[in-house]
Parts: sequence; structure tokens; C-alpha cells
Amino acid sequence: MNNRPMLVRLFTLLAAAVVCMSFAASTYAQGAVVHPPAVVAVSPGKFEIEIGNRPAVQSLRLFNLGDEEVEVQASVANWILAEDSTVVVVEPTEQSLDQWVVINPLRFKIPPRSSQTVRFAVRPRVAPDPGEHRAMLYFEEVLPEVRNPGEVYVNFKVGVAVYGNAGEIRREPELHGIEVVSDHRVFAARFDLSSHGNAHVRLGGQYAIWPVTAFPGVSSVIPIAQAGEPEVELPAGVLAAGILPNVPVLAGTRREIPVVVQHALPPGEYVFATLGAVSGQEFREAIRFIVPARNATTVAGGQQED
Repeated sequence: MNNRPMLVRLFTLLAAAVVCMSFAASTYAQGAVVHPPAVVAVSPGKFEIEIGNRPAVQSLRLFNLGDEEVEVQASVANWILAEDSTVVVVEPTEQSLDQWVVINPLRFKIPPRSSQTVRFAVRPRVAPDPGEHRAMLYFEEVLPEVRNPGEVYVNFKVGVAVYGNAGEIRREPELHGIEVVSDHRVFAARFDLSSHGNAHVRLGGQYAIWPVTAFPGVSSVIPIAQAGEPEVELPAGVLAAGILPNVPVLAGTRREIPVVVQHALPPGEYVFATLGAVSGQEFREAIRFIVPARNATTVAGGQQED
């Protein structure tokens, strides 16, 4: 089996991040004075609300964590997810939630070490079709109109997803399979997931990597407290553990959700064990894989150990 296509797919996002960092570094190297974006936080990070004939009113808070005042512009957009799970703004439709959202205030200033409450209301202009409707609330830093020559200003743009549910909501996930691949430095898993209902589904749970000789069986795998945290205390025999990405799979779509882990495992045979759920449907999987010697790659999928 040719393993390179899967490696390419799983590492594309990592490569894009490296390109961005390289561009920033080259900007600094040219001697420009760079003004970094303001440091902000928003709570909550997403909304899931019921919509219908009556307006649905919600609020959030935007926090300015820096030492200088920041000016912010709010907007709303329709969106989908690209293949790499990044948000893509698309044209609105009669049934897209962005057409029904009113934000207040739209433009505001936040003093240093302070916060601003933003309210929004969803008022459907037409009867919403049963199912999920989406909008993205964007909050973007307003840069100074007057800028000194030779200075570069970088602003932030934060998105808050809003899911509006109308009528009967059907979450119908299908996990088609899990494939793993490893070389002597990087382990990667790919979760192939579909959403057949009228609302998004999410992958959740955690994973652990065991030597095959120490693996107790998939039925004996239990949750690991603080999995993925730097100071986590791993159970005996577990070499690595982490959280599965909580990436949404939108209704009517199918996507591959990657888990990529850098490791220092010696060549040998291991087990990738997952204890997870997709929108309430639990699953347990254990897949054997081999860490090959340098300059070799192996792939596995579907094998279960018990």
C-alpha cells in the first residue's frame, strides 16, 4: 500500500502553519516595526439555540486582556467548513442564520483589562426549515487610520459560531473507520466521519498509545484524567495520551479528522486505543501499528485487539 497520500493529507495543515510563521519571520527580518494584535478572549465560544417564530436573544462578553484600549467591529456571515476544517465564508441564503441576526453594538471600544457585553437577536424573516441553521459572529480589531511609514499593524479576527435549531433535530453520525500511519518521528490517525442527519455531529473522547505487549484489551481501557495536559500522570503501560479533536462535521458532509502526534517511540509494535463518542454514540477501538526503523513508514486500520 502507498502510504504517502495519507501522510500528505494529514500534514497539510501543519505545513501551512510553518509557512505562516516563516512569512512573519521574514517580515521582522526586513526591519519593519510590527504592532501585534490586541490580546482578547470571548465567552462563550459558540452558541446552540432554539429558533422559531419568537426572537431568540443571547449575549456574550469580549475581554481585552491587554494594557491598551482596543476598538472592535462586529459582523455576521454564513459559513461552511473546508476540507481541512477551516471556516470558509459563503454567500447567504434565504435559510442561512446570518440573514436573521441583529448585533448590538456593532462597533465599540474596550478599555484595557476590561470587557464589553455584546447582545444579538435571531429574528427569522421566513419560517425556518427543520434542522440546523448557521452563522458566524466575527469580531475584528479596527486598526488606526493613521499609520507611520515602515510600521506593520496586525489585527485579530475572532469568530463565534452560532447554531440555530428549528423543529426536529436529527444527529445521525457514521464512523466509517479509523486509519493510522507512523514513521520514526510522527504518529497520525484519521477518523472518517459522516453526518447523515439535519444537524452537525462532533467527535469527542480520548486516545492512548500502548506497547502491544502491555495492552490490557480494548474492553479494559478507561478514561485518563487530564489526558493531553503537560503534567498528566499516565497509567502504567501507557506511553502517550490525548484528547480527540472536537471538530464539527456539518449535516450532509463527510470528512477526515486527523490526530497527529510527534513521538520518540523506538521501533516496535504498538496499539492506538480510542475511547470516544460521536454525538452521544460511544465507540471503542484499538488498532495495532508499527513504528518502523528510520526511512520507513507503515499504515494500519481496522485491526482490533482484545
